[in-house]
Amino acid sequence: MSRPFYQVPVYLIQPIRAVQRGRSEKQATSGVGLTRAQVEVLGNMTCTLDPTYIQNSDPVILEKLKNCGDLSDSQVTAVQTLLFSGSTRYGNTSTWTPDTLNQLGMLPLYLNQNFWGKFSAVRKAVYCRPVLGLSLCTLVLYLAPSRGRCPAAGALCNPVPVCLSKTTIKTFLKSFLPVLRKQNIEIGKLSRLFTASNSFTQKTGQSNVRERSPRAACTAGTITEAIIADPAFPVGYDSAQFDACLDNALLKDNPAAVCEKVIDSSFRLITLNKLKQLYPAGLPERVVKILNAVSREASVADINTWNITTVDTLSSLMNPKNGDWTSEKPCLNTRSLGGLGRGSCFSGAWFTCMTSKAVIMRYLSVPGNTLRSTEINAVRSYLCTLDVAVLGSITAESLRNSNPVNVSSCSADQKTALYSIAKSSFSTQRSDPTAYYQLISPYL
Repeated sequence: MSRPFYQVPVYLIQPIRAVQRGRSEKQATSGVGLTRAQVEVLGNMTCTLDPTYIQNSDPVILEKLKNCGDLSDSQVTAVQTLLFSGSTRYGNTSTWTPDTLNQLGMLPLYLNQNFWGKFSAVRKAVYCRPVLGLSLCTLVLYLAPSRGRCPAAGALCNPVPVCLSKTTIKTFLKSFLPVLRKQNIEIGKLSRLFTASNSFTQKTGQSNVRERSPRAACTAGTITEAIIADPAFPVGYDSAQFDACLDNALLKDNPAAVCEKVIDSSFRLITLNKLKQLYPAGLPERVVKILNAVSREASVADINTWNITTVDTLSSLMNPKNGDWTSEKPCLNTRSLGGLGRGSCFSGAWFTCMTSKAVIMRYLSVPGNTLRSTEINAVRSYLCTLDVAVLGSITAESLRNSNPVNVSSCSADQKTALYSIAKSSFSTQRSDPTAYYQLISPYL
């Protein structure tokens, strides 16, 4: 989700800038912040504010920050400081209810364990006197139905301990996670949300991943098709219990459903390892195509056993919503990548290769597969992970019919190779300098 576009008249921005320039650090840390009127003027520009301004400004700033496309770690800390102060519309943390989570909009996506921990403590809820002698009452805090009974007529109000942790968070995530997936929120943000919130939803008695035996017993509940279908799955399981409770046979029958839901890296790795046990000779193409973010846990050796023959499978693997292919994994020699070109890495000893390169080269190792326009659009800037010899196989027609490529991560030699092809691709446009420059500029 990108940052929202906004445009504020200069005459409105200037007073705010003057306030910010004129405020000393001492004033800022002493609690002086932006007023409600100033926050309203800034609107979505509050997304760019330093943490000091966020935590010391009028609480209405939280409503503006709900629209931000991203928040830095320091901004998140500031948001939580303001939330925990009790001075916002959401009140003191001791009075927070499940409705509080819903009212915070997109902010829970960014908040850390300190926030989610506020929903894990035992609270005190107070019954009010019955109304007109009827068995009706109002509760200060949300109560489970089993506790929702009024005291006898005339009884004094009594505090009752209420635990809001596991079911509260899990119920919220059941509705929140599908919304985030529908908006194509990047996998890294989803993973951070899962990590921050999931530790407060796990059943007691679960083993710690660092202390578990090679095969822990399933104590959190065997994973079934119905559980996988739960929008919040695998919330409530830690990695040890996910491993113990997910049967390989169930995964074999439901690979797409599981791969779509696992967003934490440890869960993804467990899923990949189970798939490797099911298919020791290499994952079939129908499975490779639905790996989603699970694919990012693969090593070069894993990828070299995958069947990647169609451009649809290549496009699925390179889909940016599943995260970046940024990890470097060990590979042995040029033949390990197969297919085109010598010097895919360094021959002989062990070295590192980009897993994205291994995916592309695995596809190109299939006879007849080349870097046509469809393939170029699929791999995007990952072209820059390929050797110059491989880039040289791109035809002028293919580059001309593809989307512009971001070559900022390419080496000088790679840029030279692509520029040479681009010159040939757009040579017919040289009579129109403006049009020619627009076409060739991405490769300059």
